[in-house]
Amino acid sequence: MTEEKSHIEEHWKQLKEVIMEAEEQRIRYQPKPDRKGWCDDECCKALEEKNTAYKKWIDRPTRAKRMEHKRLWKTAHKICKNRKRTHG
Repeated sequence: MTEEKSHIEEHWKQLKEVIMEAEEQRIRYQPKPDRKGWCDDECCKALEEKNTAYKKWIDRPTRAKRMEHKRLWKTAHKICKNRKRTHG
């Protein structure tokens, strides 16, 4: 039974290789462009601050913590949106 399974696995690998090679020749494989190049240190820092404020707000909900999270969310959103726009 194990010999039969290994035989089937080997056939499957060969079939998969043949299909992938045929697709690469037909489509001419092109690697995907880096879509996250826009996320620099400033953007990551803003997101980190926003996430920390969110955790504090969820841990002990108050109106002030909610407003702080909302303010940081707007800031992070604005920074990341501008980075995405200028990167692409």
